[in-house]
Amino acid sequence: MGVDKPTLKINGEMLVERHMRQLRMVGVSDVIAVCNAVNQSEIPGRTVLQRGASMSGAVLTGMEEAKAEAVALVCVNDVVEDADYRRIFATKNVENGIFIPTFRLDRTFFGGCLELDPESRAVRRINEKPEGGCRPGAAANVMIHRIRGRDVLERLQALLRNGIEYEAAVNELIEDGVPATAIAIDSWVAIKTPEDFERLNRSRGAARGSAP
Repeated sequence: MGVDKPTLKINGEMLVERHMRQLRMVGVSDVIAVCNAVNQSEIPGRTVLQRGASMSGAVLTGMEEAKAEAVALVCVNDVVEDADYRRIFATKNVENGIFIPTFRLDRTFFGGCLELDPESRAVRRINEKPEGGCRPGAAANVMIHRIRGRDVLERLQALLRNGIEYEAAVNELIEDGVPATAIAIDSWVAIKTPEDFERLNRSRGAARGSAP
């Protein structure tokens, strides 16, 4: 977009502040913003400079700083309503696994989508940026992932340190038997263009049924 997306504002609230507020709302006790040198001074709360390149570097940096047995990995691009944040974090009694929000696409989306078991809603794999995009009707991969279990997190970090991209690393964990569950949500906007951001602002940050 040519701008620093985390500091874009919806009704006076920066995108990164919105996610921080929503995470605290659902009981996340330690919220860490992984930043670059350009935006770190503008972001409130606990921040850390990203180590390594791409989203995988940001994910690994955050997990290494958190040193937790359960984490939420969030991309500021993916914006949902408060009610959907609560739905994503409603499952509390599972010791380990991966929980991935999903939204049924109503148009082609040039991002990631999920391959699901039609009966159990288990995630079979993440298809990241398939050729031609994710088709209408596909289950979008919304990047507000919950990952629980020390062993799962340690295995994920090891894969990322070996240079495997995040989505491919998650797929390896699923293939190795780590349970992954899709959580259907009712609202989602993925901010990839100025038009997406304008639409989000018009809807007060909660455009029901919106995908780029």
